[in-house]
Amino acid sequence: MILPPKDTERVVRLLCKLDVFADRKLALNTGITLTDVATELRNQVRVQWYNHPEVLDEYIETNPDRHSEEDLDLLRSWKGRQRQRYMVVKCLKSGAILADKEHYQVLGWNDSIEDLLCGASLPTMVETTLLPCGDKIAYDGILIRFNVFFGSGSRKNMNEEYSYARRHGQIRTSFGEAPKPLKPAGPAMCEHRPGRPGHLEIDRKIARRRHPTFAFPGSGHAALGSPTGGQQFGREARPAGDSQTVGPDSQGL
Repeated sequence: MILPPKDTERVVRLLCKLDVFADRKLALNTGITLTDVATELRNQVRVQWYNHPEVLDEYIETNPDRHSEEDLDLLRSWKGRQRQRYMVVKCLKSGAILADKEHYQVLGWNDSIEDLLCGASLPTMVETTLLPCGDKIAYDGILIRFNVFFGSGSRKNMNEEYSYARRHGQIRTSFGEAPKPLKPAGPAMCEHRPGRPGHLEIDRKIARRRHPTFAFPGSGHAALGSPTGGQQFGREARPAGDSQTVGPDSQGL
């Protein structure tokens, strides 16, 4: 499932303008623009202002792009963003289920998270940023997937944790108040919470030795060489009879 087009346009617009502001504020001098930006460059700037919360604070306070109060409220909510590695355990019609200590239902932009994973078997490890979007959770347009293989024991445990969270109403669909545990509607095979044998931390250590791949929304996917040694999958745009790959947040919206 994806965000409604109006919400997608709004998120893209705010993120792109914030990236440009952060590039100037932090003197990164990348030359980033609102459109036609390589994903690696977009990600480089994004990570920098994620690590400097004062950039977002100043952008909201000074409001150089004269955003509406509604847009400023959305920007304020992004102070609660979460960037880290997650396990994608399920891809449903209602959204992809990303798990760490909790389970989140996450929406894509123009493409669902499932489409961005290009048929990867689940569970799979990704790194991305989850953004509050009103009563929904979306990602920030940059998804890094790690080529990590999980053994049968790890897969079983992650699937049991997801089943437990689903039965007890513990899958988060927003960054508001955490969902309260629910009593299962029917008999369950296992009513105790599955144990955590530490596979998540172990698999993260493995992932650091693997090459990631970048994925982002688009109507098609083109393979490009990645500086990390992996592959980058991007949206192929064809303006004025030419072709180029554009960044995740610059889709001509």
